[in-house]
Amino acid sequence: MKNKNKQNMISAVLYCFTTTDPEEQITAIFEQTRRLEEYVQSTGIYNIVGYYSDCDEPGTALKDRQGFNQMIADSERGTFKCILIDGFSKLCSNDSDNMYMFNALNSAHLSLNCYY
Repeated sequence: MKNKNKQNMISAVLYCFTTTDPEEQITAIFEQTRRLEEYVQSTGIYNIVGYYSDCDEPGTALKDRQGFNQMIADSERGTFKCILIDGFSKLCSNDSDNMYMFNALNSAHLSLNCYY
């Protein structure tokens, strides 16, 4: 059952990340966004309030990703409570990034939901 009352929905942002060829980056971000929007529509529990993305070289640390850090900074305004991602492989590539991410999410009181 889909929730039509936005007040009862979870405010969420979408975060997409890719390390593909520069020519393929726009398509990769578009496809991740499309899958996440379809997931949001199918669940009926999320209200998308923002979109963030990064297109970086493989192995780019989270602390060096502009979109991710802007998203965490924006979360301090309290406009969203959840980050939706297409897959964990799109987020962290090492233990250092995992610790950085979980500390950032914990400090901002955010949850992380993975579609795939």
